[in-house]
Amino acid sequence: MSVFEKGGVRIHFEEAGSGFPLLLIAGGVFAAEAVSVMLQVWVYRWHKRRRGKEYADAHKVFRMAPLHHHFEKLGWAEPQVVTRFYILGAMCAAIALATLKVR
Repeated sequence: MSVFEKGGVRIHFEEAGSGFPLLLIAGGVFAAEAVSVMLQVWVYRWHKRRRGKEYADAHKVFRMAPLHHHFEKLGWAEPQVVTRFYILGAMCAAIALATLKVR
């Protein structure tokens, strides 16, 4: 256990490890939105360099990025997309809370 002292104040703390994976779980929907854009751009550029613009246009990962626009292009109504992402966000938050240590 580490101690920080300054003046008459003493603070005890422990290193609990990196919280980054927990942030990815808690913000799962936001992470998926960001990753979908990065993946779409990377795959499009890769196909465009290798085989040309026409091939890249025909072989995208998603119909449109970010991910929520892809589902709208598939014919889902916007309230349906919002509701499902809201449910997924709540599930991700519950999973993140379940992984926390309680002392």
